[in-house]
Amino acid sequence: MSRRRPHSRHERFAALERLLAAPADTSSWGQTITALAWWPAEHDLADAVARVEAIAERWHWSQRRLTRACARELEAGRVGPHLRLLRDLDLNPLWRVRDRAGLLRAMIERGGLRQLCRFTLRYADGPRIVDALVDGPVVGLRDLSLGACGITPEAAERLAATPALAGLRRLSLHSNRIADAGALALVASPHLRGLEYLNLYSNRISTDALRALVDAPQWAGAQKILHAQHLHGW
Repeated sequence: MSRRRPHSRHERFAALERLLAAPADTSSWGQTITALAWWPAEHDLADAVARVEAIAERWHWSQRRLTRACARELEAGRVGPHLRLLRDLDLNPLWRVRDRAGLLRAMIERGGLRQLCRFTLRYADGPRIVDALVDGPVVGLRDLSLGACGITPEAAERLAATPALAGLRRLSLHSNRIADAGALALVASPHLRGLEYLNLYSNRISTDALRALVDAPQWAGAQKILHAQHLHGW
């Protein structure tokens, strides 16, 4: 998609309507969210976002992610209300942004990000990311992956105590340092009982805590990755 922009507001909206008339696939989503990310500052973006939001459910949530163009805008510090349309957020392509936790907060506070089905990140400041997720108004998460992010026992405990994560089905905290305290907090959580997939590989967890994870009745049918193997039993 070319970044050459129509000169008038009318032309801009006409181009957006043509995009919205296309089949609801990954390509049309990418072009639509990119068009919003590139919307001229002198035109009213709120009306355009509202127009897309009215029919956004036509795209499956897994299609509603950032494009490369959107990522470049975020790298440049441009945070807009179109971000509230996202449902699948992978911050890994934004590795050039040193403070990705701060960026996530800006996306929530200034970009209106309120609902996510999936969030993915590796090699970042995990505890601050957890704070941003659980302190903010983000709801709807089904899949949360924070790999090698320095997740501490305290951060794992915060996740375990967050009612907004009650819909979570997949949780991956691999290659962190949640230790026994974090692992046992996850087991005891009243909000994480519906997990179907749990990856705690490489987390400094003792044999006793591993036993508690394996024997947790709420996860009897869940796929668990503990140490170096997939475990359905001990």
